[in-house]
Amino acid sequence: MNSPFKQKFSEKSPLAQKKAIERFVYNPKSDELTERQRDSLHGVAIKNDKGFYSKEFDVSVDQEDGVLTNMRNPKHPDFEGPIYSDKKSPLDQRQLGNRGAYEATEPGDLIDESVHDESIYNSTNSGKISGKKYNVENISEIQKDKDGQFMVSLDDSEAIASGPSRTVSNYDQGKGAVRDTLRPAVGKKFYNPKYK
Repeated sequence: MNSPFKQKFSEKSPLAQKKAIERFVYNPKSDELTERQRDSLHGVAIKNDKGFYSKEFDVSVDQEDGVLTNMRNPKHPDFEGPIYSDKKSPLDQRQLGNRGAYEATEPGDLIDESVHDESIYNSTNSGKISGKKYNVENISEIQKDKDGQFMVSLDDSEAIASGPSRTVSNYDQGKGAVRDTLRPAVGKKFYNPKYK
């Protein structure tokens, strides 16, 4: 049991005071946004299928809730910056082959399906996208040009290699869609698991 003396003393302890600091505080920057800016930022989070931190507006944006009114409290002992950091996501880092579990691909290789599904790509049609947007059978072998490695979306009649047509029809893109080019979100090469 805690005596009144012990309770009073423990409330003033550094540990109790440290815990009393709120982890999140109100972010006044969220009120400065117009409805259009809020909708636009929320649209980006939905499109990228993940939350992010906007340096331009100094707010965090969640894919479900949109612009968040709170931010991390810099005075909190566990402060780690914005709710959504601008550091590279683990998905981007995985494409770089972190921890030696992955190796760089060569032109002509096919992207591994497990890596593809968890990767983030730069798309010529949609900006940053998740690999889950395309089935692995609807993208080409890895190719290379002066800007680094890339893959393109395939037509139903194509397998592995793409033809000269600028439009494709497939399950992912629909009929007569513009052929999409996918590049790594980070770096210039794709990575596949290293098999021993």
